[in-house]
Amino acid sequence: MTAQEIFDTPAIKKVENAMIGLEENIERYRVDKPSGLEMMRVLIGLRRNLLADMFVMDENYKRLLSDFNETMKQQLIRMRHETIKAAHGVMNADVTGEIQAIGKCFLGYRYSKLHPVQTMQAKKIWAILNGSIDDYVQFYSDGVLMGGYVYDSRKEQESENQMLYLQEEPDNWNEGLDMEITKDMYLI
Repeated sequence: MTAQEIFDTPAIKKVENAMIGLEENIERYRVDKPSGLEMMRVLIGLRRNLLADMFVMDENYKRLLSDFNETMKQQLIRMRHETIKAAHGVMNADVTGEIQAIGKCFLGYRYSKLHPVQTMQAKKIWAILNGSIDDYVQFYSDGVLMGGYVYDSRKEQESENQMLYLQEEPDNWNEGLDMEITKDMYLI
């Protein structure tokens, strides 16, 4: 099944319609916020599970995943360089003491023009998922899944390979991905 066909299945459409309807009720009618947030998180989890069940990794999707992974890797490296540059800028401004800078990569609020599904519903779902509407996906409450890059003037800085765990054997434990097909990939 293509990505378009997966997103067009009745089950996915039904869950996404429920997500959009719930979001409108929360905004318009001030539906009980805590229970509305919890219900949205349940719907997001249901959507994720449905998509994981329908998606089958093949060579075409592996190539797309590889391209996405490489883009993510380049963004993380850029973020690392910018963080170090900012820390050095502060240190060169005659600031004394220990300097620590934290760099993070954030999810974009704009919906990707490259995504195979370009509908208003898809864009609304993206707004729900990326946190631009509310904090429904707690993992990304500050835009990143984990930490980010920390520059600490008191410590020796890790290399790009260390930051991206590229010095280790590939360990593609990613839930929902075929470990055999992705075994030769360093997934970020």
